[in-house]
Amino acid sequence: MDEDRYVIIASNAGFDYHPAWFHNLSKNPHVQIEVGQQILQAEAKTVDPERRNVLWEKLIKLAPGYAAYERKTKRVIPLVALQPLTS
Repeated sequence: MDEDRYVIIASNAGFDYHPAWFHNLSKNPHVQIEVGQQILQAEAKTVDPERRNVLWEKLIKLAPGYAAYERKTKRVIPLVALQPLTS
């Protein structure tokens, strides 16, 4: 979580290309997500570089395996924020 946004990681297991879903979200950012028993409509947006760095450090503390993905690839692994839409 980042404030009221859900953050997902386009790690693609450390390969040197983004996962297909990342490109799909770039073309159509309107998504439906399931959180527990809740189904929410949300808008996806790639996290800006400065905020990404802050969130990446938090992520590595929570899930250290992502550091290995980062070392494995030449690309910057994007983080995508899913902002729930209010009705």
